Amino acid sequence: METDFLGYGSVISRQDPRQWQALNKKWRETLHAVGTDIEVKFTLRHTGVTRSPLTR
Repeated sequence: METDFLGYGSVISRQDPRQWQALNKKWRETLHAVGTDIEVKFTLRHTGVTRSPLTR
């Protein structure tokens, strides 16, 4: 993971500034070592329903 798109750094810096000072120096390496599982749940309501053709 190259980008902290979930904002882990922001959360750590707010909740534990001292810990953030220690982690901040090597944040990219630390972030890369963090395992993250993301689960997405969604409901598909309509499949391919359009009122007019997309191409003419």
